[in-house]
Amino acid sequence: LLVFGWPERYLRSLMSNAPVGLTAIVLGAALTEYLDQIEFNRWVEEAIVEYWKLLGYKVDSTPEEEKSSSSGEFYSSIFVLLVTGIWTFVLSVMVNAPTESLEKKEL
Repeated sequence: LLVFGWPERYLRSLMSNAPVGLTAIVLGAALTEYLDQIEFNRWVEEAIVEYWKLLGYKVDSTPEEEKSSSSGEFYSSIFVLLVTGIWTFVLSVMVNAPTESLEKKEL
């Protein structure tokens, strides 16, 4: 703001874009809770082990053993990041799209 000055429609732009971020926060929290409830990380880890076995690799550890050593939520975090990123992108494009005039539609 010090370099470029105060934007003409700053408050209107802020108020139209604020719900995008707030809905992404709510979506991310709800999705994280749901994925934790269905044990998404364990499911992905088991699927990865089965995939590696299908490819012919020898897998020594099971997902249960790995979970005891590290209790992170890596796969659900990546999934939530992708979903909220797509959500935010689509809504931001919709909110910030210029309005078309009737003259342009007729052409």
